[in-house]
Amino acid sequence: MEKAFKLKTHFEYSDENKTDIEPLGCENIYITGTLYEKLFGRPLKGTDRRKRFLKITSSQTGLSVYRLFRGVPSGVLSKDTLYIDSEGRAVLQQSDDEVVLSIKKCSPFSFYWNTSNSATRISFKIGFPSLLVGIASLILTIVFKFY
Repeated sequence: MEKAFKLKTHFEYSDENKTDIEPLGCENIYITGTLYEKLFGRPLKGTDRRKRFLKITSSQTGLSVYRLFRGVPSGVLSKDTLYIDSEGRAVLQQSDDEVVLSIKKCSPFSFYWNTSNSATRISFKIGFPSLLVGIASLILTIVFKFY
């Protein structure tokens, strides 16, 4: 589903002090539970981490980012605003206007293979082939032990 959103990099609380809080981590995107339900057709129940992997593609830039959905109360965010880190905003949006985004669920494998967090991505990409080499080594050891 494609929808127009405003991207922001700070939370703006309407308390007496009006403090701004930078979102923690470059792997998160903050949206309300009602927006999640509107995008995917059903509410997010509990804290099932498998349903939190999202691929966000911009129609403006044609580029994608992979983020984890983090829920916040409806009173904190407006319904058409996504709170994202500044790196994700720079990839998805070229101007300060609204941007049309396609938000889709993705698999954990796809998220960890394409995440912008280089430490996570590199360790996953090195670990996956290492696992395959380990399995092949185990099979060769078993085969040659019986000969």
